[in-house]
Amino acid sequence: MDMQRLQPLLKIARVAEQSAVSEFMQHQQQQQQLEMQLTQLEEYKNEYYQKYINTAQAGVLGQSLLSYQNFLAKLDTAIREQKQRVIQAQEYCKIKKTQWLEKRQQVKVYENLLEQAHKKQLQKQLKQEQKENDAFRKRQ
Repeated sequence: MDMQRLQPLLKIARVAEQSAVSEFMQHQQQQQQLEMQLTQLEEYKNEYYQKYINTAQAGVLGQSLLSYQNFLAKLDTAIREQKQRVIQAQEYCKIKKTQWLEKRQQVKVYENLLEQAHKKQLQKQLKQEQKENDAFRKRQ
């Protein structure tokens, strides 16, 4: 394939790669945010659990402890749901990374083809110049 045909294909492949890397990075950021939210939920639950323990040790009974237990159960549910969101984000991030790497590979293929075409063109040019030099020398 000649260089003029490869240039537009390489340009299209590079644009597709940039789009894919942008999507990957965006999803990676979302994953990190979800992980950070999960960590915050877990830390809050641990703090709240410690308050629950302190309240129970202080001898407070009844409705107050029940409120703590109910809220801790809600936090556990929220943590489970957040863990599921993190897992989904990780899986989607892997998919986006794979897509980006595939696009990167396409760019490399076109770059290699373009380099080969350039080398062939140079060799052809050198042969033509050599023929012209040989013909010039014969005339002298």
